[in-house]
Amino acid sequence: MRNFTLLLASIALVISASCSKNESTPATTGQQNTENKLDSYTLKKDANGNYSIGFNIDNKTQVDSYILSDNLHDIVLSQGENKTNKSFFNSLVPDNNSIKVNLSDSNNSDKKVKIFVEDEDVDINNSSLRNEYLNNYCVTKNKNGTFTLNFEVNENTVVNPVFNQKEQINEFHCYAGKSEKRHYSFNIKSVDGATKIDFINYSNKSNQYTSRASSFRNKRKPRILIDDALY
Repeated sequence: MRNFTLLLASIALVISASCSKNESTPATTGQQNTENKLDSYTLKKDANGNYSIGFNIDNKTQVDSYILSDNLHDIVLSQGENKTNKSFFNSLVPDNNSIKVNLSDSNNSDKKVKIFVEDEDVDINNSSLRNEYLNNYCVTKNKNGTFTLNFEVNENTVVNPVFNQKEQINEFHCYAGKSEKRHYSFNIKSVDGATKIDFINYSNKSNQYTSRASSFRNKRKPRILIDDALY
């Protein structure tokens, strides 16, 4: 009788352990679904003035894009059912020389990204409005939290990078001069979740970089603000 009782106790322990293991499975699956789909993205402006934003997404990730009443681009990433391409680019339509984008992950309601671009060169049908120095650029959010800025300038353009400590802005002063270099790449760290980038264009009349104090009197276009903090 005692042996029979011990056998029943052993079976009960096995069943209990098996149930505990099965109950923990949904929690693990749910945790995987909350992975951040916004850990990497790219804002891009090509040589023709076209703006777009792109993602390297996992399989079965759905991307829904909406343009709201105030011309805000609202882009939502979520878990989908069908196979998707690893790369996805969405065109951005400017409004009054600016572009506004909200990015969100439906599996992580606390994670949102806000992007604002001010650029008078967004009229791609008018070549006379295109930037005198900057040819194209892209800003990529890296998975380690930093950003990589790559850009190309036109011929005979000198670039002087400066970090404006007071305004917390990554400034790139561009002016006419002799230079064989046209392609640049910089690694940028955000400050309190915000990343600010200004291209400062000096007129041909001055034809030289003067000082940060006078830089605010020159044309700051494009201006890029990425707010990548948790909300």
